[in-house]
Amino acid sequence: MDITETMDTQYSELKHYGVKGQKWGVRNPAKHPPHPGFNNKGKPIPRMTDAQLKSGIDRMTLEKKYSNLVKDKHTNAGMKFAKKHGGQMVGALASMAVTTIGQHYIRKALVRSSRTIA
Repeated sequence: MDITETMDTQYSELKHYGVKGQKWGVRNPAKHPPHPGFNNKGKPIPRMTDAQLKSGIDRMTLEKKYSNLVKDKHTNAGMKFAKKHGGQMVGALASMAVTTIGQHYIRKALVRSSRTIA
């Protein structure tokens, strides 16, 4: 076997080691995280002064506190209703469930006994 035969067999196959279905030139973001100072699209993140950053953080904190207050107001109304009427509803539902199950098994027993008599 000479060198020309080796080269022919070596270059006669085309091998692809990429990700199947992935577009050319598109990187997988999980393997290549964005560089610091740039967003996911590769655009630079604007720099903020300390005052701008502090005012933004203060604003987000106030919005979070407000949403918690509003959420608690609605949740508290629901909790009051559940505490007031919950025990009665649970008792009534349990009673109905036990009655229904009891009736079901009594009917089953009656059907079986009628089959054995006949």
